[in-house]
Amino acid sequence: MKSQDKRRYPIGRFEYGNSYSIQETRKNIKAIARLPKDLKKVLKKLKSGQLDFPYRNGGWTVRQVVHHLADSHMNAYIRMKLAVTEQAPIIKPYEEALWAETDEAKFGPVKMSLNILTPLHHRWVMFLESLSEEALERGYFHPELQRIVSIPEAIAQYAWHCKHHLAHIMLVAKGKALNEDEGAPDVDIAVGAVGAQALDTGESAAAATSEAAPKRRGRKPKAESAEGADSAPKRRGRKPKAVAATAAADASAPETPRPQAEGGVGRRRGQRTKAPRSQA
Repeated sequence: MKSQDKRRYPIGRFEYGNSYSIQETRKNIKAIARLPKDLKKVLKKLKSGQLDFPYRNGGWTVRQVVHHLADSHMNAYIRMKLAVTEQAPIIKPYEEALWAETDEAKFGPVKMSLNILTPLHHRWVMFLESLSEEALERGYFHPELQRIVSIPEAIAQYAWHCKHHLAHIMLVAKGKALNEDEGAPDVDIAVGAVGAQALDTGESAAAATSEAAPKRRGRKPKAESAEGADSAPKRRGRKPKAVAATAAADASAPETPRPQAEGGVGRRRGQRTKAPRSQA
């Protein structure tokens, strides 16, 4: 298998047309049940910014893969329920590549789809575990395959689908999505709490970093440097009594009315103002 094919199908292609025992079907149902939890674990392994890395050249980004899982598994649940409640219903395929190109699939927070997948898989698995052997013999007609897909085969396909896309995300997390000769991006970025927060919320790493930075609250502490104290504006008020007494004792200076302070301009203590200062 070529290098590019290995990244496209890291666990191999799904083989159609096989039959499955009850034990194998139960095992596949458990794989479907684990997907939401496994997906959250593998997303936490991503480094900051890798959410928008493709797992191969020309492939989807991790963000698109997560949203695709929600799209695909909603359709899968409906297809299987149709198969149980109708006689070999014809299911409607959808253009999954075009669904992955819509704005919310390309740029939307992954948390949206994680919030869909958890309850969806809970109900889907509860439905599958309740099926009798007779119900498991049913299936739906797939127009693209031009044949009936049995429910056990469909269960096996979506168990494979879960592992298939988890492996894609692991390629990105390990920095193995692209070869160096294919223009691999630099993924040597430190992982920390900020990265995990960005993954869970779908925010950019820069936004998460901004929110994570501690903010200074409250008034400036009184104990500042001398430079800071000199630069701070001084409170205006009545002239100190000692300065007033000195001014009154100065008989040589003609007594003039004290000018009123202008606007927000402050005066230095201990100096008499001879004329109002103009406001800048």
